[in-house]
Amino acid sequence: MSTRDLQDVGEALVRDLLVRARWDILAENFRCQGSELDLVAAKGSTVIVVEVKTRRSIDALLLPESLLSPSKILAIRRGAQKVLADLGTCPETVRLDLALVCASPKPWLARYLCDAACLERHF
Repeated sequence: MSTRDLQDVGEALVRDLLVRARWDILAENFRCQGSELDLVAAKGSTVIVVEVKTRRSIDALLLPESLLSPSKILAIRRGAQKVLADLGTCPETVRLDLALVCASPKPWLARYLCDAACLERHF
């Protein structure tokens, strides 16, 4: 399985879990200024940007804080600004969640972290 295929499997798993939890998917793989937002979803007055990290081994997911660098958070913040402007929405809360998916032996959600990093409402 290629790296892109692996990412697609992880993102599909998380998207399905969000839909089952009654989140409305607003955008997938939204590209902006050289970065990509994996999933953007809304429920009520909250919008979440979900960064999905899929790895072949659970060992690669043991330190989730190492998966979001300050430059990655800044790129996600800029992308969130753009996608919200494009959608014409102004939610009360915008948060960054981190979904960790292990693909071995079959894809499963290893961990889901709400508010993994700060995305202020007023960027």
